[in-house]
Amino acid sequence: MVAVAGGSLPRSMEEELLKAGHQPFILPQYEKLGTPVATHADLLLFAMRGTLYCYRDWYEENSETVLRLAGLCGLSLCPVAQKASAVYPLDSGLCAVYVPRLLVCDPSHTPKEILSDAHEHDDRIVPVKQGYTACNLCTVPGGFITEDDGIATALSTLGLDILHIEKGSVSLPPYPYGFFGGACGCDGSRLYVCGDLSAHPQAKVIRGFCSRHGVSVVHLPGEELADVGKVLFL
Repeated sequence: MVAVAGGSLPRSMEEELLKAGHQPFILPQYEKLGTPVATHADLLLFAMRGTLYCYRDWYEENSETVLRLAGLCGLSLCPVAQKASAVYPLDSGLCAVYVPRLLVCDPSHTPKEILSDAHEHDDRIVPVKQGYTACNLCTVPGGFITEDDGIATALSTLGLDILHIEKGSVSLPPYPYGFFGGACGCDGSRLYVCGDLSAHPQAKVIRGFCSRHGVSVVHLPGEELADVGKVLFL
């Protein structure tokens, strides 16, 4: 699989991904986003049902790279017309999560191209008030991990298996903290965590939840637990 990530992905995590047979792909920056998150995959890309969505002007600036990525992943490309900026919520348009038949997002900020496709295919749209949905939501097969109260409530109401963890243990300078969902990514059988999971106060609970869903944890002992904008497996 192609493991898509931002420029702050630790080199040691690149090595772990390569060892597992994945192909790391580092994204170019989008200067309209804030500098600390300008290459974050969970803000730059969204994939759903064989289509890769991105901002049109970012694509135009990096067309060769983005087309190469879409080709590597076997995805069609859909640049969206919606504009972005570094001011929330205008930086969060693509920060949604899709699992089969379920789109979790703040619809008031999600591009019309994505919402139209979801409606056309009768996907269930789960509305949340957290624009940074993908940053706040880690998905494993059959389960979700989140620090966000609203996301946890919305998914629990659907009868889904949710691990609701405390916030504040993930680094994203210069912000007070980052998000666990932005520190990791799951390839279906392994959860890759950018940093030392044991540094998280609920590490044992997270490991247990992953194990219950048939997922092992790959982490970086001794390294800071950091929000790198997620690792997207495409």
